[in-house]
Amino acid sequence: MLRLFFKTKIIDFKLVAPFSKNVSLAGTFNNWSTNSLKMNKDDKGVWRVKLKLKPGCYEYKFVIDGKWMTDPENMFTSISNSGIVNSVVEVK
Repeated sequence: MLRLFFKTKIIDFKLVAPFSKNVSLAGTFNNWSTNSLKMNKDDKGVWRVKLKLKPGCYEYKFVIDGKWMTDPENMFTSISNSGIVNSVVEVK
């Protein structure tokens, strides 16, 4: 029997938003939930969350004080059929 084992990798998502009150991460890895991946802010105003992801491509956005935003540090994006732009991360 052939078994394929995919190693997960830790991906560090971060966003500089010193004046924001609440930031979360939503994407295909959590069914676009705005509540399940709350990010933590450090003393320099950088919000972070680390995820273990299997190899693949994932779409995501930050939710900043209730407003959706693509990752300003990531030039890789995808456009849905309805014209929505999402950031994309590829895990190898």
